[in-house]
Amino acid sequence: MSYLLRLCLPVLLMFFITPTLAEKTVQEAKLKSAFVGQFTQFISWPTTPTQIEIVYYGNDALYWQSLNDMAANIKGVGPFKLSKLTQLSQLDNSLVHILVVDKQQNASLESLYTRIGKRPILVVTENVIDNKLIGINFYQTNSQTLSFKLNRYNLLYQGLKVDKDIVLLGGSEIDVANMVKEMSFKLSESTGLIDKLNDHINSQKQTIAQKQISINQKQLEIDAKNNEFNKLISNLEQIEAKYQSDLAQLEKELNVAQQALDKSKDSLAQRQAEVVKTQAELDQIESDKIALSQQVMDNQTRINSQLSTLEKLETQLSEKELALINKEQQVQTTTNNLIISLLALIVFAILAISLWYFNKKKHALNQILESHNQQLEKVNQQLVSTQKQLVESEKMASLGGIVTGVAHEVNTPLGSAITAISHLSSITIDLMGDFKDKKLSSNKFEKVLNEQVEATDIVFKNLCRAAELVKSFKQVSVDQVSEIAREFEIKEYLDEVVISLRHQIKQQNVTVEISCNEPLLAFTYPGVLSQILTNLIINSITHGFKNGTPGKITITLSSKNDFINLDYQDNGTGIDSALGEKIFDPFFTTNRHAGSTGLGLSICYNLTSQKLLGSIQFIYSDAGAHFLLQFPKRIHTESNKKTH
Repeated sequence: MSYLLRLCLPVLLMFFITPTLAEKTVQEAKLKSAFVGQFTQFISWPTTPTQIEIVYYGNDALYWQSLNDMAANIKGVGPFKLSKLTQLSQLDNSLVHILVVDKQQNASLESLYTRIGKRPILVVTENVIDNKLIGINFYQTNSQTLSFKLNRYNLLYQGLKVDKDIVLLGGSEIDVANMVKEMSFKLSESTGLIDKLNDHINSQKQTIAQKQISINQKQLEIDAKNNEFNKLISNLEQIEAKYQSDLAQLEKELNVAQQALDKSKDSLAQRQAEVVKTQAELDQIESDKIALSQQVMDNQTRINSQLSTLEKLETQLSEKELALINKEQQVQTTTNNLIISLLALIVFAILAISLWYFNKKKHALNQILESHNQQLEKVNQQLVSTQKQLVESEKMASLGGIVTGVAHEVNTPLGSAITAISHLSSITIDLMGDFKDKKLSSNKFEKVLNEQVEATDIVFKNLCRAAELVKSFKQVSVDQVSEIAREFEIKEYLDEVVISLRHQIKQQNVTVEISCNEPLLAFTYPGVLSQILTNLIINSITHGFKNGTPGKITITLSSKNDFINLDYQDNGTGIDSALGEKIFDPFFTTNRHAGSTGLGLSICYNLTSQKLLGSIQFIYSDAGAHFLLQFPKRIHTESNKKTH
């Protein structure tokens, strides 16, 4: 590059010799701009810039325009970014690599260097007499040509590295002498370094010989490792065969569960139709019962009225009898007695006939009422049986959803494990081929071992994840089917229920957070608690978070006295306060067009009150659905009584 610069200088100087003063000024500005661009080839900054920032400080329009042309058109150097400085204070917070100072601003050079300090900035000036204030300075020679000087010490002070070629072109004699002295010193240092390197090479040769002996020993160790590795491969093949067998058995069980789920859905539809029909019959019987009760009440009123009339008649007859006795005590005693006896017989006959008629009517009504009561008791038993069947159907439907979700979740880690095992098998076969062909290098063997360790770790983690899912599903499903009371830690169990519902929760982009300040042990029915929580979560996903809206469900556990409080709340669309009195009614739903049966919260209410011997309350909230469950820590079953 130095020779190229020396060849270019006479050519550039030829452009300076022009006929007119105006053209001379233009060519001088272009020449200085070209020099500025070429300086970047001989100056190095502490950190290599991706873009050289050039700042112009002055008011010469031709100089400024020439710098712009140079930045846009110069080849082989750059890229450049050009900007203009109007005040020295702008230097404080600006990134600058080259500062071009016009000769009209020479008076402010001392202030300029004070602001720059030791920052790595190349200062290019013009016609500066004091060498202490220059980095690179343009000046005109006696033959009216343009040349430049540089102060190598200022450039080194500012952290800039200067190429020796530009020092020879623009440096002073002292700079050149110092540079030659430094080169001689470095040359002597290089000679000593070469001698040290030769000694080091001889030492390394001896080390290499020792390393060769160590390598031979390592080769023997590698052979031993190969034997161990072959045993490891055999164990992995056995594990893979067992895994394939377990996977086939799991798929078979999932198919059986799916068939049972389909049958449960058909049975549920039939039961729903029977319940609707039974409800209509129950309503008709209830209306008939009300009509009969009203008729009995009317008849009873009439009987009471007639009895009152008879009493009045008896009183009147008694008064008349006393009057006749007083008037005709001796004369008409026999006549009055006969008349009184006749009247009494007539009254008693009428009264007996009336009482016989009303007793017969009452007996018939009682038979009708007894028949209706028997029918109502039978219908009630059918409703209780139907309700139990609906609860069981709802359990099986919920369990079927959990089976589907767990199967989907288990497929993910199992698929990852299968992929990792396939990769492990592939690289192992490749390693065995290289080993048999004696092409196996230590680097490749180490690389393959690392890949095998990674693949084994992936298989182990994914199989552990699948086992965790199956364990959670197994515990929850057994509890839901068996409904046996046992002692368990509530938060851990609810975590397992949430894990079993992970597929449905993840599909709707919903997060479930369970918080508890202390461990809570309870002796109750875990399957019932699982069914209640499952219904609440599915209800929130179905009604509260529609169209894939992200949501959050918060469950807070606490204890007070001998009761456990389960505070359930989501941040979904919420429930209208007007519906608060109906949400626990059977078959009440606002989403029937989407296939909802309206049994979810009704089943939660019945299970909480009848099985857990607790209560569930709906709490109105603007921020979503809010329910509060309370149930005793220990439920007194027959087995529990014997134990205690």
